[in-house]
Amino acid sequence: MPGASTTEIEDPFVVQLEKLLVDLTFGTQGGGGGVGDLHGCSFRSWGGTLYARYPHRVVLTWFTLFQVREEEGFFAVRWGAIIPPRQPFPPNHHEEREMQRIGKWMTVALLVMLPHAALAQEDDAEVSLSLPPASLGKWYKPASERHVWLHTMFRLRRAMLAVSEYAALGERDLLVKWAEQLVKDYRSIGEMVPEWKDELEVEWAEKLLEAARAGDAEGVGRAQRKIGISCNGCHKEFRFTAAALYRTPDFGRVKVEDSETLEEVAFHDAMEGLSISLNRLFIALRDGRAEAATLAREKLQQRLSDLRGSCGGCHENASTVDEILGRPVLEKLQQVVPLMDKNTPRKALERLGEVAVETCSRCHSLHRTPAELRELLSGE
Repeated sequence: MPGASTTEIEDPFVVQLEKLLVDLTFGTQGGGGGVGDLHGCSFRSWGGTLYARYPHRVVLTWFTLFQVREEEGFFAVRWGAIIPPRQPFPPNHHEEREMQRIGKWMTVALLVMLPHAALAQEDDAEVSLSLPPASLGKWYKPASERHVWLHTMFRLRRAMLAVSEYAALGERDLLVKWAEQLVKDYRSIGEMVPEWKDELEVEWAEKLLEAARAGDAEGVGRAQRKIGISCNGCHKEFRFTAAALYRTPDFGRVKVEDSETLEEVAFHDAMEGLSISLNRLFIALRDGRAEAATLAREKLQQRLSDLRGSCGGCHENASTVDEILGRPVLEKLQQVVPLMDKNTPRKALERLGEVAVETCSRCHSLHRTPAELRELLSGE
């Protein structure tokens, strides 16, 4: 911080904080990664970069400056010194924009740190994701009639719980029944995804079944823990990307029929058309151009109705679509132009804002980010 004076660290909290920064960054993991917690401030460090989360604030530091907000002001921590300003630091708009950009990337970066499909923000802050084998895709829709893989995971979770409970209760017959189901589904993992066959703890699965048949609760628990380690390892590495790839709609395949031309339009093009219509309506309302606003509203309403027709491909329950593109929203859209006043368009703009939130924002919050992540991972 140019022009700021430094003082020696004396506060115990700051001493601990600096030690934590050093340990995480240059500790036993050689700068490769670390996690820490101090007075409600959690830290993660990997690839030469330190991240910190302190009450509702994510902060990025590149070794030269660490900044956290406290209730009574700011602290800026440098290696070996602390700067406690009497007034908050002046806003740095370039840094603010950079943090907004980094924030989007960190949504993914803070979740996983694994090999393959590298996602990089800076040269010394690289995070990567593991992609599952392509054979996994055969067990999800649309390649499969049902989400076979997903239901196998559900059965395994139930079986693990049932085995634990019946072992504790000493219910041998029910214990054996669920242990057999668990082992059967666990073995099927290697049959469905051959690339993962060698990662399975098949011997421990057999030991679990033997222990169940012998009524050995301790042996069952020991085997379960070994199997659980293999499950957790796979989930940690692949569950996030598998869900993004196979449980997220592929909007590249979705077409929207234009009710004027009766031609099918690519989904991304339909979204672009909606954005243009919405903003044309906003501009016309703000500038008091009633005729232009009426035309823009009619076009927007037509495009929303066209979009609704494409939603039924996945949303078989019409009430789900009605929540976002139903009559209440369209009625609000009809009210926009009559509310317009050339001198005070505020009410019309507010009503249009309600429509945008109830349609665009609600749908985007559910679909847009996962869909864009899927595109990124699949390379489509």
